[in-house]
Amino acid sequence: MSTPSAGTSTRYQIPTHLNVPDKIALPLFGITFHITIRQGLIFLLGWSTAFNLWNHLEGLDVFGPLGLVLRVSFPVLLAVATLVTATMQFGGCYVEEWAALFLRYRLKPPVSLWRPISIAERTSGPVDLSTSVQEEEEEMTAWL
Repeated sequence: MSTPSAGTSTRYQIPTHLNVPDKIALPLFGITFHITIRQGLIFLLGWSTAFNLWNHLEGLDVFGPLGLVLRVSFPVLLAVATLVTATMQFGGCYVEEWAALFLRYRLKPPVSLWRPISIAERTSGPVDLSTSVQEEEEEMTAWL
């Protein structure tokens, strides 16, 4: 290992992969899959739940072919939903982020701001159209 001499300057390499999540390698049947920690946790929870559901639905076998179709279809649908949740992005966000945004939107009440109007503003007459858009919006919300 050589040290830089007094005449040469050291170079610093700027890291370029700052916004890339860490990945783990999973060797499975001779093929190595690279998944993120987030995807690994979602796969672990979803597919273990699908397997557990498969074991708990064995009582449907007494209904013949229809019971077998139901026993197979529920865990398969859960496994596919897990795959979509772990891998798909819509609008740059994952499915669980959209679900959290939707819940926040539905649970948080809408906010309305009220500001009392002074007597001088009430008697000033109609709104001047030459004002800026922001001032116009403020005056419109004041009149409402």
